[in-house]
Amino acid sequence: MGRRWGEQTSQPVLASSSACSAGNPKRTLSSANERAAIKQDIAEVQVLRPGFRVVDENTGHVGEVEFLPAASHAVDVLVRFGNDPEDHSALRWVPRKQLQLRDGTCGRLTERVDVQAYRDTVKALELRDCGTKLEDIAVQLDRPESWVRQKTAIGSIKDIPKPKGMEWWDPKGFCDVTYIRRYAHESGLYEEIVQSVEWEQDKVWRVRKQQGEDSWHLRTVKECPGKGSHGFCGRKLQKVPDNTHQIGPQDRRVAAKTRPHSNWACERAAQSSGCCQKPNIEDAGVEPYWWCPTCRWYVCDTCVRHMPDKSTSKQLWHWQPGVSPRFDKLVQDIVEDFCLPDPLIERYTVKMNWYPDGLARVSPHRHDNWTLLLSLGSPRILTVDRANVLMEDGDIILFGTQSHGVPEMPSCAGGRLSLVLMFSPDPLVSRAASIRLSAGTRCAQRGSRPPSFPTRPVNTRQYVEEAQNSSCPNGHILEDYVVPSGSTGACNGCGKKLRAGEWVMVCRPCNFGLCEVCYGESQVEDTQTDRGESSGTVADLCGLGFSYIDAKNALKAANGDAEQAASLLLAAADMDIEKENQPSELHGRTDAVVSD
Repeated sequence: MGRRWGEQTSQPVLASSSACSAGNPKRTLSSANERAAIKQDIAEVQVLRPGFRVVDENTGHVGEVEFLPAASHAVDVLVRFGNDPEDHSALRWVPRKQLQLRDGTCGRLTERVDVQAYRDTVKALELRDCGTKLEDIAVQLDRPESWVRQKTAIGSIKDIPKPKGMEWWDPKGFCDVTYIRRYAHESGLYEEIVQSVEWEQDKVWRVRKQQGEDSWHLRTVKECPGKGSHGFCGRKLQKVPDNTHQIGPQDRRVAAKTRPHSNWACERAAQSSGCCQKPNIEDAGVEPYWWCPTCRWYVCDTCVRHMPDKSTSKQLWHWQPGVSPRFDKLVQDIVEDFCLPDPLIERYTVKMNWYPDGLARVSPHRHDNWTLLLSLGSPRILTVDRANVLMEDGDIILFGTQSHGVPEMPSCAGGRLSLVLMFSPDPLVSRAASIRLSAGTRCAQRGSRPPSFPTRPVNTRQYVEEAQNSSCPNGHILEDYVVPSGSTGACNGCGKKLRAGEWVMVCRPCNFGLCEVCYGESQVEDTQTDRGESSGTVADLCGLGFSYIDAKNALKAANGDAEQAASLLLAAADMDIEKENQPSELHGRTDAVVSD
């Protein structure tokens, strides 16, 4: 292209990375006056953070903020009314407008400091590569400009030191949590699903990460039966040698260093039907083998496969279309409502976990794919990192690498289902969830279609390559952009000359851009105005800092009325700013929480 996009112009930029377009489209803060105005608006809003003491004005009860799913005054806040942190029955969802801050000096962390710093650094570099100004990055991340300056001096995301115990996680797996209340609250849905499928006892699985590599796999747990007269042991058998390390319940950085030896005999040789690899102690050594360090109980790799897997307290069912029509419709709606790929094509995990009572549990664990989880039935606690979330019937949550689990909850009187969809990191899903969250209670519910809602291309298998990695030759993610007045350029795909007001996808650092046709977006003709007038109006709306897609959709919704379209966009942006700037524990931003 003849010039670098956006040179000699203050046109706001919206990045297409996870820090920008994967969430709600945000207005870039193009001036110091606008940033100051936003900070003034925030100062007038009562700030709540996890750990703050609040009063329920309706009951007069004093409690502590446990979790905030969003920063809007329209949402509920999870509050703990009681002093016992282990008493999960004391958690209550309370309308935010009903709470009054009593003590704002007792905030607490809901996430490991190093994990939060890593996620913010990744976002800072993504925003930097999209051309966002340093001071705007500081406002979006609610970090000091000195901190942002230091982090943006890092060369690339791969140069950022990863958090302890997560050195081999994929950076794309790190994402903010999105939590939507009562998305699929429907009478009788839990009972029908429970009765219509055949459940199987779930096993204890552990995520194992290959030493020094990104690959990971699941491994069941084998229990030591004990030796001699000592009775049942129950400790987990360890593999020797083992070049993997376990991910959760406690993150470990390196594989076990147990040195193999041959001074042992397989304890299950008599039950092996002649298949045992080392029935006698004098036999040659074999690897791998399994043992219990406490009991010094050994078993060869062949015999261990015939041992029963350790079971969990929950039931499991992998989705089979046609077994439960009501469940099939639920999966279909979730796929459409969150712009997920077709599970029958992409073959990602869709399963149900059933917790029959309050004693059924799952230990904390983590994985570097993304999870969308819907809770049905009785309220249960889901832990995410250091926070507890009381998920009620119909609540849904999106999360990535966060450590998550389901603790015992004896006070729970009934059962609970969790519908789990696990898939590769996908910015379109994150964007759809964020738009649904910010659209308000009615638009957030199952089957609704919020304004400016994204659509997934027909070729779902290649979406990540075509959208998230739809990029310049150097691999930078493209951003949407409207050619400002006085600027010109040409499409790198077809060579078409581009005029002011036209929409393109660009990479500013590499001076690379694609027109609407080459990027694959459908041409939408405005039926209310001619193309020249429509393009000019869209350009004016984009000049306020909104994305091309949002501006075009708003203009269409307003039947071509530019003033009405601007009002719609500004009203939506005010909701986004309120949510975006709600503080969390350390840096003034609320991080959502999750679990299976």
